[in-house]
Amino acid sequence: MVKIDSLGKIKWQNTIGGSLRDALTSVQHTTDGGIIVGGFSNSNISLDKTENSLGLNDFWILKLNDKYNNISGRLFADVNSNGVQDTGESPLPLRKIVEQSTGRFTFSDQIGNYRLSVLESGNFSVSPQAVSWFTPVPNSHPAIFTSIQQTDSLNDFAFQPQNSFEDVFILITPLNNFRSGYPGSYMISYGNYGTTTVAPTVYFYPNSNVTFQSATVTPSQITPDSILWNLPPLIPFQTGSIIVTVDVIPGLPIATLINSSVHIEPYSLDANQSNNNSTWAEYTDSSLFPNNILVNEDTLTTTQLSNAPWLEYIIRFQNTGNDTAFTVKILNPIDTNKLNLSTFEFTNASHPVNLNWINYQRNMEFKFENILLVDSNTNKPLSHGFVRYRIQPKTTLTAGDSITNFAAIYFDFNEPVITNTAKTSIILPTGIASASPTQGKLHVFPNPAENSINISGIQLENGKAQLRLTDIYGKLILEKTVTTTTSTLETNQLANGVYLIQSGGMRATFVKQ
Repeated sequence: MVKIDSLGKIKWQNTIGGSLRDALTSVQHTTDGGIIVGGFSNSNISLDKTENSLGLNDFWILKLNDKYNNISGRLFADVNSNGVQDTGESPLPLRKIVEQSTGRFTFSDQIGNYRLSVLESGNFSVSPQAVSWFTPVPNSHPAIFTSIQQTDSLNDFAFQPQNSFEDVFILITPLNNFRSGYPGSYMISYGNYGTTTVAPTVYFYPNSNVTFQSATVTPSQITPDSILWNLPPLIPFQTGSIIVTVDVIPGLPIATLINSSVHIEPYSLDANQSNNNSTWAEYTDSSLFPNNILVNEDTLTTTQLSNAPWLEYIIRFQNTGNDTAFTVKILNPIDTNKLNLSTFEFTNASHPVNLNWINYQRNMEFKFENILLVDSNTNKPLSHGFVRYRIQPKTTLTAGDSITNFAAIYFDFNEPVITNTAKTSIILPTGIASASPTQGKLHVFPNPAENSINISGIQLENGKAQLRLTDIYGKLILEKTVTTTTSTLETNQLANGVYLIQSGGMRATFVKQ
């Protein structure tokens, strides 16, 4: 459906339907200014269909309306708790604001402003997404509308510190596919979620299959197994990033694991140590397709679903044209029949971005305005970008179901580039699958791990080998003599973080969480 004005300009457009055949046969205006459409459908629950078909073709009637009321305001850090955004106090961008009675939501923009629409008149209430260590003042704002097309403004939220907390965070994101013998890039994103000003130190631990080449911020120290940056102080909610370029060693077979990691200090007094380490498993391939979508889990068991695990998605893009891109827009349809939309959490992006949930399209829109993304011929590492978010699947999924996700990426006024489809299959629990040893390498699984890890590929010398478990600073946690090429280590007593397994001259990294 397309609505145009008197000059033929598109005011809005929408595609409505499920996974099978849906047909529109009648359109009528309603007395309240809306549109009612009728037709038939034989789609089961999928996309816009929320009920299964009862016959071959069911009647299907929908009501559409493009008139609404707006609730607006802004979010900011009120570090001195005076109720005013003073100079030096940060806005809170990309935070979710929810209307409590309807569940409709929106996100604050880069300067903390938000606007949320509701379709009816009456009484409403908006509340912001919770932020650790801060309390929004007030907790909610009422909004009252006596008719349609009104705006209730100045619904501001001042986030005031609950106490003195240190909380730095870090995240590593691969910017491109990793190919043997070619350079690859990571973006290391860091920031201050705490209530005090902190000067962080960032550590990058490259996988043994890559070598450090360069970084957009000059390192303070380079050692054989790590790169270190001592960074300037960060005020609450201030963030930064470093792009690191590495060389992938030649001769690696396809599907070789590349699992570099990062760590941020201060750590010992950090109020939330779970976000002081980050890793992402990337596998070498031969693909030249730079616009893609990744998911952290390709399978989930029905047992896992009972605790609603997180699915984390990365949508990556690259300007492979011959000139600078001024705007990049990503439309990401989210299957709300299989994913719990209320759990959506924005994680990170390569550049300043604005989020918008287009409810009638079931599309999450990520828009990079004035991104000035250089082309790959001018500067390959800086021609990449990404968005990253996480969301929980619905607990009603059963074995045999699958969750698919893709995106359409628009560079300026060009036709969209359609990504691959990321798929997560729901399976019955069958226990931990065995893994064959990898010649010349330690193989650790599962990774990340919770209670124990399995290690294969241990090379015995005179019938035995020494296994050493250390933290990322080289502190010895455990040493064990083994007499087989496979072994199991219990990790349930370890704190969350990144650890190293060593045997002879081989090393593997795993994450405890």
